[in-house]
Amino acid sequence: MIITDETKKAETKRFSFFILSVSSVASAFIGLASTIILAANFGTGPEMDAFLIALVVPKSLSSILMTCLAMLAVPMFVKVKEDHGERSAWRLATRIFLLAGVALSTASILLALLSDQAAQLIAPGLSYDDQLMTAMFIAILAPVLTVGALETLMKSFFQAMGRFSVTVYASVLGSLSYLALLYFLIPIYGILGAVVAVTSQYTLILLFQLTIGLWGKSNLVDLRSDDEQRKLLQTLVSSAAVLTFTTSVRRLNPLLEKYFASQATTGSVSYISYGARIVTIINNFYLRNVSQVLFPSIASHFAQFKPRRAMEEVILGSRLNMFIVFPLIAGIGVIREPLIRSIYERGAFTSEDTTNVSLALFYGSLFLLQPMVQSMTSKALYSVHAIKFISFDAYLKLAIYVALMYILMPRYGFIGIILAGSLTITWPLHFIYLYFRIGPYDFRSFLTSLLRILALSSLMWVCCTYWAKLVTFQSQTLTDLIQLITTPVLGISVYAGGAWLMNYPEMTLAVEKLLTRKKKKMFSKKPS
Repeated sequence: MIITDETKKAETKRFSFFILSVSSVASAFIGLASTIILAANFGTGPEMDAFLIALVVPKSLSSILMTCLAMLAVPMFVKVKEDHGERSAWRLATRIFLLAGVALSTASILLALLSDQAAQLIAPGLSYDDQLMTAMFIAILAPVLTVGALETLMKSFFQAMGRFSVTVYASVLGSLSYLALLYFLIPIYGILGAVVAVTSQYTLILLFQLTIGLWGKSNLVDLRSDDEQRKLLQTLVSSAAVLTFTTSVRRLNPLLEKYFASQATTGSVSYISYGARIVTIINNFYLRNVSQVLFPSIASHFAQFKPRRAMEEVILGSRLNMFIVFPLIAGIGVIREPLIRSIYERGAFTSEDTTNVSLALFYGSLFLLQPMVQSMTSKALYSVHAIKFISFDAYLKLAIYVALMYILMPRYGFIGIILAGSLTITWPLHFIYLYFRIGPYDFRSFLTSLLRILALSSLMWVCCTYWAKLVTFQSQTLTDLIQLITTPVLGISVYAGGAWLMNYPEMTLAVEKLLTRKKKKMFSKKPS
């Protein structure tokens, strides 16, 4: 019976991972499709800039106000479920949801009332008319602050119950509804239709979550409370308030980016946003998956007082990320223009926009240099409870970002804004801190891998650049198609061939690790 239960749990985890992976892929492509629709209708004009600036305000405030509360509420929710049962856990969740809803609704109303001041604060570089338009959009998008934050909270509760499918179905249905709303509303109301569609999207995702997740389980939603739950709520609110104050600095970058971009040339906000959409897809597809897969083993080794083994996992993940990210940046540098032209250039999106967005994509791809290692080192920092260093690192990043912005933006315009974010790199300090915190470990393999990967990426870039110059057909569409198909194939062949000739270990590290785990499981199952 025990073996059967463990098998079922393993199957449930595999299914959850599968459905989350599928949903992330689906959501990424649906998001890209919506961006293509917006680009075709509004290009990079002042309307699009105002829309993007207005959207970042409620989304950033929602992230600041809710992320810490959700992180703290889930462990409390799970503990109550284990100690007192599912009914008591959902009773606590109901009260947290209602209290958060009241506080967030108040914040949304204040944001709508202060939309004029918010537009002037976040977009000082826009003209008076564009600021009025931005203020109107902020007022319409203000409910996103509430529904977006509550959706994040409920997603955390459902995932804590192991009901990942609820959040997946709700997210996909909401995103598809958003696409349909864009298709029908934009021809009638223009950019205002896109604003209404965004507000509706977040509202629908929350409604889908509650409907799918609580269907037939209304008896679990109870407004009654007792002294113990009141104490839990008081502890939760006080802890969330302190943690929100200390970590909110991490979520200021989107607001600062829009603040500076509004003071650059017209369309800068749109250039950065269109390029960032593709960079975000890459980041979500690969970098996060590697860190999520290796995080349990990193935490396990630290819990078993094996810091060197844990750092081996950190370095393994960092090397695997570097093995993918460096040649990816080199490839983007070669095919950026045909890529952007193929995706965006239609309707109101002009060839000049293609040139600027392709530059934004290339310099924005350098942003992947920070998370390729930090996605692993941050797991180690959380595992050793380095809260003070994590807070220090957040403030240091903000200081570096602002300093680079003031230096680069006046000289390079929107490219300087992108470079400021891309060059805000602090992961070397993470390795230094961990070295003094847990003791010496093998760092030489990481540096050796870095140099070898840079050499291979440079070779790939030279070959791809030379090949792209040979592709000179008269039809621009045909040229784009040939470059987009043949250049990545050539790049992968050159890179993989060079790695094979150099006996580069990253090509087999992941496979060897997977086979080693399977062998351990087989030996553990054999009877003694």
